Amino acid sequence: MPCTAKKTFEIARDTGNDLIVQVKDNQPGLLRRIEELVATTPPVAACDSRNLGRNRQEDRRVEVYAVGASLDGSGWEALNAAVVRVERRTEVRAAATGLWKPRHETAFYVSSVMLPASTFASAIRDHWRIESVPQAHARRRFAMN
Repeated sequence: MPCTAKKTFEIARDTGNDLIVQVKDNQPGLLRRIEELVATTPPVAACDSRNLGRNRQEDRRVEVYAVGASLDGSGWEALNAAVVRVERRTEVRAAATGLWKPRHETAFYVSSVMLPASTFASAIRDHWRIESVPQAHARRRFAMN
């Protein structure tokens, strides 16, 4: 089965565009190489942020890694300039008990362009803002019709 993400990167490259894509478990070979890269190489850039909301606190660390030779032989080496790791530590307060429940999540992204960590952080955060706001979906559907 062809890799849709890889084809999307090729199309972006061929048309002079850049993109960032989350790497998930459905790309086990690529994910394994990325995990090895971040375990053995220091990031070239990083930024931290904290978001506070009602009964919720989220600390995020965004780290950017140069791809180097880590993707050689994978078919991805000519398509990616950066690997991004986002670590989210969230605490949510249960209204009924008043107790805080911690949650930790790590996500990996590949990008066709090297950017500052703060730019990657904004792009990833803003994407989720669009995905999580129902009114944004309605506006987007309306704008596309």
